[in-house]
Amino acid sequence: MKSNANRRSAKNMETELKGAVRCLEEKSKSLEHNGKTGQKSPAKKPIYNKDGKLVFSKFDLADDRKRTKVGAVTGKDYKTLLGKVQKQKEKIEKLKERDADKAKDLVEKLQWNKVIQKAEGIKVKDDPELLKKSLKKKEKMKEKRKNVWKEREEKVADKIKERQDKRKTNLQKRKHARIDKKIAKAKKKGRIIPGF
Repeated sequence: MKSNANRRSAKNMETELKGAVRCLEEKSKSLEHNGKTGQKSPAKKPIYNKDGKLVFSKFDLADDRKRTKVGAVTGKDYKTLLGKVQKQKEKIEKLKERDADKAKDLVEKLQWNKVIQKAEGIKVKDDPELLKKSLKKKEKMKEKRKNVWKEREEKVADKIKERQDKRKTNLQKRKHARIDKKIAKAKKKGRIIPGF
């Protein structure tokens, strides 16, 4: 009976191994194919309309990650986000003083990045007033949690003290009960105990 079970499990393992080997062979072939061409994935071709002119409205947002990182204002650390927004504004102001065209280009680039990020579903947080509100709200929540935790610790400490006091009183009661029992036995036997 055991030998049959062993044979079955050996066959199952053998089929699993064969499947894994096939899968590895397919992966290595695809890697070799990509290695020969020198590219990991095929390059995207530009899109043309019926007249043969390049269409700019259709572009792939997924491959444009590097561009979206520039000036990205996302995340939940509102303090740093607020700092980033203020630095961006200062940078733009300084550029306006030196070169108005460069400042205009930078503003345009930041706006495009913002639009692209929104199209990708990323929340762009670049409004200083909203960031200040969010920061205040976050700090209030932090303070509230801190107070709740403090109250909880105090309650736990009170409960521990209460239990310790109760234990002490119970031990004292037992001690007195034992002494009273001994005295009662001694009186019953006729021994006279001074002071009792």
